[in-house]
Amino acid sequence: MDYINKTVLVETPYPLVALVTINNPPLNLMTIQICEELEDTLDKLTADDSVRAVVLTGAGKSSFGCGSDIRQLSEYGGDIIDLKLHRENRNNDKIEYMPKPVIAAIEGNICGGAAEMCLACDLRVMSHTARYSLPEIKLGVFPGSGALFRLPKLIGPSRCKELMWFGDFIYAPQCLEWGIANYLAPPGEAVSVALELAKRLAAGPFEAVKMIKESVREFEAKDSDACYERNIQYNRDIYKTPDSKEGMEAFLAKRAPEFM
Repeated sequence: MDYINKTVLVETPYPLVALVTINNPPLNLMTIQICEELEDTLDKLTADDSVRAVVLTGAGKSSFGCGSDIRQLSEYGGDIIDLKLHRENRNNDKIEYMPKPVIAAIEGNICGGAAEMCLACDLRVMSHTARYSLPEIKLGVFPGSGALFRLPKLIGPSRCKELMWFGDFIYAPQCLEWGIANYLAPPGEAVSVALELAKRLAAGPFEAVKMIKESVREFEAKDSDACYERNIQYNRDIYKTPDSKEGMEAFLAKRAPEFM
């Protein structure tokens, strides 16, 4: 795996699992450079057949990411939309549409653009002491990288407006209760927990994992009638895969399956 960037680090702690670290401590601010390097990294991960699951985190324990570098926002003004915001939105789409599961591992504070990026991930693991916020209202703006349409799907419109209107932090247990977080981890162990989940997914029947991600996303905005035929086609496709045959044969033989 050949990913050489300065501020976005990629490791392979386990076979088939990539650990991606935003490396701009202590706050891991999302700069123009990081957005550029992250886009390149996401493209490579999507095309890399040696990767089946991705864990995304920030360097250090104090912050997954605290949003944009305000100095750049002030320096570039409205030009920041073309220089950074478009790419930031593209990156979040790349995470959401990547055919592999992406898990966010969150230590410390996560806010602003980083808090929006984690919403594009499939699962979120938060340290018990982590905090989440969307503080853009305090700068006279609003979350511009997907939270407006991704967050209501997780927590509903009323809670979404509460977070965006007041910009206050909420702690990990509340994130779990509301549906922002999927798992809580002991402080300092969010990455370890996320990697264990990624290992399980990477070792599973990969075509089924991919189809679950694709179909859930596709069906989310449709009613049941509109989903019916497409759901049947997904079933036709999955039952043709070698992993499906192996899973059923293993079950009948009362042995562990050996997925491809």
